[in-house]
Amino acid sequence: MNALLAILLFISYLPFWLLYFISDLVFYLSYYIIGFRRKIVRKNLELSKVAKSNNDLIRIEKEFYRHFTDVFFEML
Repeated sequence: MNALLAILLFISYLPFWLLYFISDLVFYLSYYIIGFRRKIVRKNLELSKVAKSNNDLIRIEKEFYRHFTDVFFEML
């Protein structure tokens, strides 16, 4: 428990440029390598009845993941 708090405290003191760099690394890991909930996100985008091409949906999906990781690290 103390180790987790120490890690969170360390992260909270990082400058924003480094925080967003780490966020970009986590984005890359979660989207390209792990594929965290990609099928669910893609299905939700398809169900949203947005008249977009497949390339636009993939772009929106990537923007969602990038924003998701940014917000996660900003919360810390």
